[in-house]
Amino acid sequence: MPGLEDRPSAAAPRLTAHGPPPSPLATGPDLDPGTDRAAARVIAMWTALLALVTLAAHAIPLYFVETDLLGEYIPAARELWRGAITGAHYTFKGPGYPALLALASAACGNDAFLAARLLSVAAAGLSAWFAYRLVARLSGTRTAALALGIVLVSPALVRYSIEAGTDTPALALMLGSTLLALGSGSWRRCGVAGFVAACAVLTRGNAWFLVAAALAGIAGARGRRGTTLLAYGSGFALPLAGWAVLCARAGASIHDRNYLNLATELYARDLPWDEFEATIGSRFSSVAQVLAYDPVRAAGRVAWNLVAHRARDVRELLPVWLGLAALPGFALLARDRAWRPALAHAALCAVTLSAVFYNARFGLYLLPF
Repeated sequence: MPGLEDRPSAAAPRLTAHGPPPSPLATGPDLDPGTDRAAARVIAMWTALLALVTLAAHAIPLYFVETDLLGEYIPAARELWRGAITGAHYTFKGPGYPALLALASAACGNDAFLAARLLSVAAAGLSAWFAYRLVARLSGTRTAALALGIVLVSPALVRYSIEAGTDTPALALMLGSTLLALGSGSWRRCGVAGFVAACAVLTRGNAWFLVAAALAGIAGARGRRGTTLLAYGSGFALPLAGWAVLCARAGASIHDRNYLNLATELYARDLPWDEFEATIGSRFSSVAQVLAYDPVRAAGRVAWNLVAHRARDVRELLPVWLGLAALPGFALLARDRAWRPALAHAALCAVTLSAVFYNARFGLYLLPF
């Protein structure tokens, strides 16, 4: 007869022919593969419909910032494909979107105009899937199905899926990085999360909040924190180092001036851009200088925007009746331990966005939350 040590513990998970039972964090409390398949089909149909609208009924890919696509992104993408880099294209924008556009253009017969339109729609569909999986992992597939429906009818997401720009590609990268960072905690997964986060930062500068949130989550987790931190940092450094090498080989000198976007929001909201740049803006050359100029005023503006921007999200990211219901929903989510690491990502994103002027497209990352 086997001894007691050979008997399975009542608390131990039983192994089956299919291996150990899946982790609740990885599968969701009420995992339903049928719901996953249905969600994938709905997202595919939604993406196809938006592609049809984009190609057949919306020949102009943007409403109000056409010069960004035609004057900067497409020329930058064509230069990158040739291995050339012009620093003026990256004064306020990173190389992430031009790089994606260059790859998409190659797949579209070098038609960058067509590639830009299809890239936004495809990235929107991918973002919707990541949003669904994020909620499914933490609250189950039934709740995720409801969240997906809300995401797909968001006016902001529909609009910026049709417009060609950095919005949905950056959103897909940010949500993808968050989904990976909140996963099993393996060093491989963390390394990929860091890599995707760096790609997000190169696409949109305010994605730096992903790094702080992920590192805080890793540091607070159990297990081999040193290994996972190293993996995340290495994955994050790889795209940034690659971009630095390309700039050095091309002899390009790039001066990121996004600190002026912070300065104008914190200190000079009522001044025309040209006047601000020539007067107040000329005294700054870095984010640190902007924040140190008048820390009390800067903190007050950020605190005010933190409330005012979320109030606008209630109206612009969602229908207002649903946005109002989201406010107590955040309080309920904060009581759920499984959601706290994800809410840390959302909170840091909100604080980061509070330092710049409001636009609904900047807050698309917050939509699943």
